[in-house]
Amino acid sequence: MTPKEQWLQYYINQGYYLIPIKDGTKQPLVNSSYGFINGAISATNNLYALLPFNSFAIVASNHTVIDLDLYKGIHPEIKQLVHYVKDLCPPLQITPKQGWHLFFQKTEPLQLNIPNVDVRNTNQYVLVCPSTDYVWYRPLPHVTQLPLFPTHLFPSAQYSPSATQSSVEPIKPTPEQFEQILEFLKRQPPAISGQGGHPTTIRVVTDLKCGFNLEDDLVRWLLINVYNPTCEPEWSERELEHKLQSIMFKGTYGYLWKRLIDSDAVQFGTRLSRAVKYCKNINEIDKIITCCRIGFMLDVEDTVTILRLKYPSFDIRNDTYYGAMLYNPLNPRNNDDGYLLATKSE
Repeated sequence: MTPKEQWLQYYINQGYYLIPIKDGTKQPLVNSSYGFINGAISATNNLYALLPFNSFAIVASNHTVIDLDLYKGIHPEIKQLVHYVKDLCPPLQITPKQGWHLFFQKTEPLQLNIPNVDVRNTNQYVLVCPSTDYVWYRPLPHVTQLPLFPTHLFPSAQYSPSATQSSVEPIKPTPEQFEQILEFLKRQPPAISGQGGHPTTIRVVTDLKCGFNLEDDLVRWLLINVYNPTCEPEWSERELEHKLQSIMFKGTYGYLWKRLIDSDAVQFGTRLSRAVKYCKNINEIDKIITCCRIGFMLDVEDTVTILRLKYPSFDIRNDTYYGAMLYNPLNPRNNDDGYLLATKSE
């Protein structure tokens, strides 16, 4: 393996999610071909989706990073911070300008009123080696072994109210509506380790919390009892809670209620056969993937089945480009999930 591949595999094995960064900048590299179209939200642990790029950032999706811009000045509060955390020996990365990145367990939402110190949490990121001139002083352990940030030692610490709360009163579904939600949830692809499990789960949590505008307690119950058992491996309750609290949504709550289709039109077998017919006259692989994964909401395995019907030699293991696309399907027209479920295939 090349040094770049070794670094990426190391981060992925340690439980972190990454995005590519535009060379020479700190900006996410927006690349529709590999599914990176939403900045930090597109973070993945899919090695093959990351390999074509050169610079990378770890997204603070399941941990917190304290970013110390020491070159801007070392205030007394920074010295106090370093004093309090030094015995915890947090992972430490040195930046090109001799700043520090300190990694901790998820502590959100948290603000430290310390000059030249930033807290990186959900949908925020820090560049990491092998990006140019980033060096690890203390190595990064598995995400579950990160130290806990000692918030109780910082009187200036503030917990900011979540900016993701709906201004619309959450819906309490009727028994019939609850059955529809269960049917919808059972159709969602499970999170598979190494195959974009984090963004897949975020998508499900967003649909439950925002798409159906459900109360958090009901979302937790659905995630733990219905969705999580399908994942490989299952998320811990703490991880699921973090994902629930980290949703950043600016759209209209309840959007999924408008798109629910009668149950007889969305049964699995019906969807699969309709997808086969719909894709029969489509000759572009990327369009077939979009139609199957987003339009008909099929999982990767069934999408590959349809591809092999048209292209018998198609092998996901030997195709990095389309392999990445299967796990991070493109949606160039920003269609809603399931947008083809209402179509009729002859």
